[in-house]
Amino acid sequence: MSWLRKSTCGLGVVAVCGLAAPGCADNESMLFIEGVLAIEATDCVAKPESGALIRSAGTLDLQLRGAYRAALMVGSQLTQRGSREQLRTETARLVLKGADITLQDAYAQNLDLGRNPNPFSTIGSGFVNPAGGTDPGLGWIFVDIIPSALTESVASAVAGSGVLLAKIKVFGETLGGQEIQSGEFVYPIQLCRGCLISYPTSTNTGGMGSFSCAAPAQATESSVCLIGQDQVIPCTECAGFTAVCEDPCNNCSVRANPANAGICTSPAPAGCPQ
Repeated sequence: MSWLRKSTCGLGVVAVCGLAAPGCADNESMLFIEGVLAIEATDCVAKPESGALIRSAGTLDLQLRGAYRAALMVGSQLTQRGSREQLRTETARLVLKGADITLQDAYAQNLDLGRNPNPFSTIGSGFVNPAGGTDPGLGWIFVDIIPSALTESVASAVAGSGVLLAKIKVFGETLGGQEIQSGEFVYPIQLCRGCLISYPTSTNTGGMGSFSCAAPAQATESSVCLIGQDQVIPCTECAGFTAVCEDPCNNCSVRANPANAGICTSPAPAGCPQ
């Protein structure tokens, strides 16, 4: 069990827990992760609903962002127990508190993060209503799958392939005091440096090294919700806060392309593979 959680089964009451006391039972079918919600730029709101758009994998651009934050859609199959007629409150509503995460390489081996723990726990918050009939109750929780404090350690650990597998279990507690943990959900993430930046043809004034990606004089609404995560952003939308977007020669991914060899004469930015 995570250090973030107390365990009522570890307080000298093993015999009671062995009798299937509801506060100690681990039934992973009660709670499950449906997937990572795709948050659209139209409103940038996580919508946990049937038919919601789910991402099959993620991408983190380390030249734009230092953490991967995901909205996990969570389903609960806890049945309703409240009754107005019997003056009984609903205890099957679930308060989500966080997630236990294990980061692995493409071969399902735990990453060596140096002095940082792996697996680890991350705090989050969310709420899920009980199931209605045969349909599960749906909710969501935002968690940092790759926290900023671990980003560089993770990047070093997957420097070869740039791919990692995140094994995630969310946990929470019902209003009736029952601790519940979900089954395991596996989510692949690709790490890169500069791969989520595009340089539109309209910004090219004369080939590599001759781009005009300056931010427009009048601020415009961004076309992505989380800059540097999952969605490609035009250079004009991020040139105002990072040199990577001002010129392709500042972009590790562009410089790594063999077709661009010898074009950039400036030194490679820090963090670019040599």
